[in-house]
Amino acid sequence: ALSDFELKILESYLPKQMTTEEIDNKMNEVIGGGANNLGAIMAAFKGLPVDMKLVSEKAKQILNL
Repeated sequence: ALSDFELKILESYLPKQMTTEEIDNKMNEVIGGGANNLGAIMAAFKGLPVDMKLVSEKAKQILNL
């Protein structure tokens, strides 16, 4: 098992993930721009440093899927 110190070192090399607030802001921007289905919303987040599972869950909540 890795120690907290080792995890911090490894995490420093990973790209910074978008925060929940940043995801919410981007989601509102995308939906405000006319995206009204899961595919369009997910496409807007493609390539961004984000947990796509979290984006999918939030999008499904908003779209009532």
